[in-house]
Amino acid sequence: MDISSVSTKGQVVIPLAMREQLGLKSGSKLAVFCDGSRLLMKPISKPQVAAFSDLITDSEKVLRKVDETSKERTK
Repeated sequence: MDISSVSTKGQVVIPLAMREQLGLKSGSKLAVFCDGSRLLMKPISKPQVAAFSDLITDSEKVLRKVDETSKERTK
């Protein structure tokens, strides 16, 4: 366990060993949760480009199916 202090600006220093363990660098984003008595900070990673590519590909497939179904109904 380590102890950190809160600055007058509300800043908290995360100990080096924890930053290294989590791969946190300057500018890393954290989601911050509070349950009333405890604080949890969870790293937010950048989404992979491949995930967006897959989403677009899947969306295009659905759109083609919708178009095909629509054309069959108008025949």
